[in-house]
Amino acid sequence: SFVRTWFWPFLALGAGLLFFLCPGEASAGVARGLELCGQSVIPALFPYMVITSLLLAAPRASALLSLPLRPLGRLMGQKSADFCTLLLLCALGGFASAAHCIGQAWQEGRLSRRQAWLICFGGIYASPAFVCNVAGAALGPGAGALLLGCGLAAGLVCCLAAPLFCPLRESPLPAARPKQGQASAPGPTQAVSSAALAMVQICGFVIFFSFLAQVLGSLLPNSPLARALVGG
Repeated sequence: SFVRTWFWPFLALGAGLLFFLCPGEASAGVARGLELCGQSVIPALFPYMVITSLLLAAPRASALLSLPLRPLGRLMGQKSADFCTLLLLCALGGFASAAHCIGQAWQEGRLSRRQAWLICFGGIYASPAFVCNVAGAALGPGAGALLLGCGLAAGLVCCLAAPLFCPLRESPLPAARPKQGQASAPGPTQAVSSAALAMVQICGFVIFFSFLAQVLGSLLPNSPLARALVGG
């Protein structure tokens, strides 16, 4: 495809040139990304990823967690306790943690393709902790609760609409695909290892794009539009 053949190679070449042309800004961007990971990303995501892995590995805990969302699961055409549990954990954990949960459940053969699609469509958005403590706090008093209410309402609408737009039919659950040397039921060691690997991947993206933003910010004109483009 065009993206794989041309876009990514040219992006990599451009990033490499920027690294040599602006070494000071590149180092500052990498340092900023590492600081962001150490102060915000890892503390917010890593413990939750470990906890969700352990909860998914415990059948009784998974069954109890599914109870609040059983009615919503039925409205989405799903009666599986695992589906409802994952829908709840993904909604509470946010984007990155949801991807980790869905990936683990898929590897263990606990989600079909249609179920994974439904959760991705309707059950993934910013975590309540981020909405209330970060975004809401930055906007002012009461903003966190308002944003959370809007997010929950939008998530409910997406969940109810997801079955109408899903292009996949119901299919049997896939066979479990444990990785080489991995236990079929993750314990504490496997849960920590899996979460640590996921955090390395996430922080890699954070550091790389922090480097790009820092370098491009030093080259673009000092205008509100340019700052918005490189600063998010």
